[in-house]
Amino acid sequence: MLRNANQSGYATLLALWVLVVFGGIATLTISLIQDETDLVTAHTGRLAVEARVDGAIEAAIPDLVAPKSRDRVLSRGGTIPVDIGGQSLSVEAIDACGLVDLNTASEMVLRNLLTELEIAPAEIVLDGLASVRRLDGPLETTAQLRGLPGLEQAAADRLADNTTVFCRIGTVDTAFAPRAVLAALPGMTGGHLDRILSFRARGEDPETNLSGSLTGTAPGPGHTWRLRVSDGDGPGTRVERIATVQITGQRGRPFVIVDWQ
Repeated sequence: MLRNANQSGYATLLALWVLVVFGGIATLTISLIQDETDLVTAHTGRLAVEARVDGAIEAAIPDLVAPKSRDRVLSRGGTIPVDIGGQSLSVEAIDACGLVDLNTASEMVLRNLLTELEIAPAEIVLDGLASVRRLDGPLETTAQLRGLPGLEQAAADRLADNTTVFCRIGTVDTAFAPRAVLAALPGMTGGHLDRILSFRARGEDPETNLSGSLTGTAPGPGHTWRLRVSDGDGPGTRVERIATVQITGQRGRPFVIVDWQ
């Protein structure tokens, strides 16, 4: 009897152990399936967002091709509203000449910009830019900043956000320039900066209202624009798209996308 009881007890313990093991396996399997489902959902959601922001960039371009694009963009606070599949998005539009051109800007402006962006040592960055231009010719994209000696990626990204290689003139358009670029301009004072931002907030052109009071500024020719838009539907789906668009004025090919990030 005792032996049978022991055997029965062992059998019960074994059965319980098996249940615990299989229960753990089942829980782990369910968890893995849920994780995989979440990843697939996030990936699908991100693809939908990518399609939406890509569509927003494409939908904004006709506004730049149309006449008086500069006045229209300024009146909207430097943005182009678009509707993609019933969802409203705002595309930031900056004349490329509202940024500091890495190939044509003066050393003073570049040095001031590095100071404003708290990127140091400035000499190493300036020497690196000069070396690239001397050996390889003018920079072709701001992505080349990531290869400069002594410039970490975060600093390179900050610098790229305020610079361009597509303006090709040495002046800056204050109507579109970011605050750091404005502050880097020779002769810029706090009073000038406040007035420029005030004009822009009212949809007015600072270049018209401040004519002659600053050096190194001029309205951009409107031949190249940087467009930026971001959107997301939840965690892991945020997407930002940046495109540089050149307006050609040609009937069959009115614009060219020269950079896409």
